[in-house]
Amino acid sequence: MNSDSQTRLLQLRFLVGFLGERAQFNWWPTSFAMAASRGFLEPVFPRTMGAAIFHGMSEAASRVHDEVIGVGRVFHLFRLSAEIEQDLHAQAGIVYAQLEKLGAFKSRDAGLDVLAGFTDAASKTREGPVAIGGIQTLGQPGVIASVASNYFGAFRAEIRSYPYFTTKH
Repeated sequence: MNSDSQTRLLQLRFLVGFLGERAQFNWWPTSFAMAASRGFLEPVFPRTMGAAIFHGMSEAASRVHDEVIGVGRVFHLFRLSAEIEQDLHAQAGIVYAQLEKLGAFKSRDAGLDVLAGFTDAASKTREGPVAIGGIQTLGQPGVIASVASNYFGAFRAEIRSYPYFTTKH
C-alpha cells in the first residue's frame, strides 16, 4: 500500500473513531477526541497526544467490531495486519494534527462533513457486517472510499455498519 493510501486510511480511522464515540453516534463508550479528554491527555502525552488518541479510539472501536464481525481470517478498519498497523501508528500524530486543523473533531456535523469527502456515491450502506473483499484489495482505487461510504451512510441513517476484509483471495 502506498503512503497516500495509508494516510487516507489513517484519516478514515480517526474520523470513524471520533464519530463512533459516545458524544457523536455512541457506537463505543469512549470520548478520546473531546476537548476535555485532550486537556487531560496533553499533559500526560505532550509529544504523542495524537498517537494516544489514535490508540484509545482504535482499541475501543476494534473491540466493538470484533464482537460483531468476529476474529480470525478477517480484518477491519480498526484491526489490520501488523505491518499496516505499525505504519499507521507511525503517522498518527501528524494526521491527527491535520484533521484537527480542518476542524474535523469540533462536532458530529463537522466530522461527517470531512468524512463525506472520502465517500463513493456508488456504494450502498447495509446494516451489520459488510464484506468488502480480500485484504489484498485494500490499497486498490475505490476500496477506501467504499469503506468510508459504508460508515458515512450508517451514521446518516443511524444504523451500524461494519465493513470488513477477508484473508481469502
